[in-house]
Amino acid sequence: GFTAAFYDDWEEGRVAGLLEFMKLDPTKKVSSLSKGMRARLKLVLALARKAPLLLLDEPFSGIDPASRERIVEGIVRQFKSDEQTMVISTHAVGDTEQLFDAVVFLDEGTIALQGNAEDLRRQYGKSINDLFKEVFA
Repeated sequence: GFTAAFYDDWEEGRVAGLLEFMKLDPTKKVSSLSKGMRARLKLVLALARKAPLLLLDEPFSGIDPASRERIVEGIVRQFKSDEQTMVISTHAVGDTEQLFDAVVFLDEGTIALQGNAEDLRRQYGKSINDLFKEVFA
């Protein structure tokens, strides 16, 4: 496809499954998509690559909460065992917490808290979302 010409790590085989999973019609023009559908398309474009490192900045912004939960669960199923590292910058910590192996909370460029997600949960007896709220309250 068109996009494969730009990326050596593009996996055409993933695209159809991702489009179906994201409930996107591949025949629609991008200009006709809603904000939420465009956000889903951006995720497809990122996740269809076999890059060793994916940087996702607020990837779930504009996606409704019910869809966000389903998409996060799908990412966990599909990509948890992959050899890819995802760095996700997000304020939607509660909806995406199950994706985290490690977390870094940045406050005005300074590390406020960091560590292995499971270790932090055990150490503080709180969810990552609750820690996020506490650090930034």
